[in-house]
Amino acid sequence: MRYIDRVDAGRQLADSLGHLAGLRPVVLGIPRGGVIVAFQVARALEVPLDFVVVRPLVLPSPPEAAFGAITEDGVRLTDPALRYAADVPAVQAAEVAALQGQVHHYRAGRPPTCLSGRTVIVVDDGITTGYTALAAYRAAQLRGAARTVLAVPVGPARTVAELRGYTDEVICPRTPPVLGSLSDWYTDFAPPHTGEVAGLLDRATRLAAHQG
Repeated sequence: MRYIDRVDAGRQLADSLGHLAGLRPVVLGIPRGGVIVAFQVARALEVPLDFVVVRPLVLPSPPEAAFGAITEDGVRLTDPALRYAADVPAVQAAEVAALQGQVHHYRAGRPPTCLSGRTVIVVDDGITTGYTALAAYRAAQLRGAARTVLAVPVGPARTVAELRGYTDEVICPRTPPVLGSLSDWYTDFAPPHTGEVAGLLDRATRLAAHQG
């Protein structure tokens, strides 16, 4: 059964995370689409929302092959089998530049939320290879999270099972044996605009200030 859109996915995902509400977690969304899902989770649990920028590393030569991910906190995951491919240095340089631009745009002067000693829920709009999710998870650990939960609406069963071996907890309501494309699991999976994502982060900041 498909989700209507990322808002619907976030609301349904929040239903699976109610057991964490009493821990007063921080929700970390992965821009861009993950922030839309994460906003719904944070609003349902009435907890703070922040983000962590993660850029996938993908070789351009057909067929495209993901070989890792990098984060704004300096986490860098790479597949040993592909890390020495000819295109890797150029891909990494381009993604570092893109990452820095995204951080500057979305952070907009807001300091990162302190995660030291907190429970953190890392949220994306889905998992394919698992590199992005695992990199974000490790970024939360670097920021001092005491416990980190990875929460996504959908992901392939094998990848989700593998991630459970690396993380404190994985919440993924739909784990098909074969994922196909993430867009297959949404009626509307249009790419969100950067302005939409920035707007949600601004709303979350105002809500947090109002909640005290």
